[in-house]
Amino acid sequence: MVKNIDIFFIDMDIKLLRSKTGLSQKEFGTRLGLTSQSITKFEAGANITSSIKKLIRYEFAEFLPESERLVSKEALQQVSHDSAEVEKLRQELELARMKAEKAESLQQMVDMQNKTIQLMEDQLQMYKERLSLSGDASKTA
Repeated sequence: MVKNIDIFFIDMDIKLLRSKTGLSQKEFGTRLGLTSQSITKFEAGANITSSIKKLIRYEFAEFLPESERLVSKEALQQVSHDSAEVEKLRQELELARMKAEKAESLQQMVDMQNKTIQLMEDQLQMYKERLSLSGDASKTA
C-alpha cells in the first residue's frame, strides 16, 4: 500500500520561508497557532506533520511558489475582493438596521400621537355629552 506523500514539502525549509515573511519565530508560530519552540525545532530539522504543512501552505501562500500553494493567487485575489464585498454588504446592513430602528422609533411616535388624538376625541365626546345633558336639564327646568 502506497502512502500519500506530500511531495511539495519533502524538503521544506521553514527558516527560509520565515525569513521571506520577515517574521520572528514567535510571530511565525503565532500565525500558525504554534510556539516559537516548535518553530525552532522545525527549523532545526524536526519532522513537520502533514496538517502543519497544509496550514503553512494556506497561511503563508503569498510567500510560496504558485505550485506549492493550497490556493492560487487568483483565489487569494478573489478572497480579497470578496472581503471587500462582504465589508460593503456589512455597511449596507448596518445602514439598513439604523433605518429600521429610525422607522420603528417614528412608528412609535405616530402610535403615541394616534393615542393622544383618540384620548382628545374621547374627551371632546364626553364634553359634548355633558353639554347635551345640561341643555336637556335646563329645558326641563
